[in-house]
Amino acid sequence: MGTFDIFDSPRAVKKIAVTIGHTDQSNGNWIEPVEVTTNIKAHISDMSLKELSFMDPAIVSIGTRKLACEASVAMKPDDRVLIIELAGEESEWIVVQKMYASNLLSKVAGVSRESFLLKRRV
Repeated sequence: MGTFDIFDSPRAVKKIAVTIGHTDQSNGNWIEPVEVTTNIKAHISDMSLKELSFMDPAIVSIGTRKLACEASVAMKPDDRVLIIELAGEESEWIVVQKMYASNLLSKVAGVSRESFLLKRRV
């Protein structure tokens, strides 16, 4: 499988995989939440007006973006994304849901990419 990073953002992007805390069902012990940070290559873009028109106004009001990355990144809802903006400041986002997967790229270029809806972490 090839890569398709020609459109990836020049910004530094980090995935913060979150495993929520839970109770171990076998012994009742509390398992602490775990966060694992990984550098990833991704394309970050603003949502189009058409996309925004179909969304929950509460999410739109706090800020939304779209992230496209290779499927191998294994992004999932509730993971966080840390973006180092071009001006140098950091912004943190939460993965809301997968928007779509690019089947055409997979067939033509052998690259599997997925796009996700992000909301600003407040």
